[in-house]
Amino acid sequence: MHPPLSARERMERATHVAMLGGLNIGGSSAEVAYRSTRIIWDAGGYPENPGEIPDLASVQNPPDAVFLSHSHADHVGAAVVYARSFRERFGREVSFFVTPGTAALMEQGLMVGARTLEKMKARGRSFAAPLYTEADVREFLARNVVVVPPVGMADGRPIYPVIEISPEMKVQFVH
Repeated sequence: MHPPLSARERMERATHVAMLGGLNIGGSSAEVAYRSTRIIWDAGGYPENPGEIPDLASVQNPPDAVFLSHSHADHVGAAVVYARSFRERFGREVSFFVTPGTAALMEQGLMVGARTLEKMKARGRSFAAPLYTEADVREFLARNVVVVPPVGMADGRPIYPVIEISPEMKVQFVH
């Protein structure tokens, strides 16, 4: 263990990881920051259970990107809510990076989630968190999702390109 860093040293030298959710199964998400660059890793949550969607109030600055690790709802289920929150709070779109497999399954899962929410709303159930519709899912997929195809194969595994978020942060999906 090292002695604690001062606030200035943390900004200059340390990578910060703030858990936004995921203490229980249902809302996996973390903010990762290094110097002035910040990304969000996963946007999990079950919209039909709004208490499991991470509270984004602790995200004080707009993320430079969001990366979604895989298509399970506890990792992508609140992605539409995240995109809307970032657009409304920070006035800009944020790109959500995914692999092709995650993109295909995520689209199906989010559409099923939207239909479930519509049925629940029709039955008179009210929600504390913003909901999304199938149109919201289509808009999210068109405006925010960047599919990162592999650039090759090695040892039977896909090789993905390195994505430069900023000069100080690069990210690569690895299987």
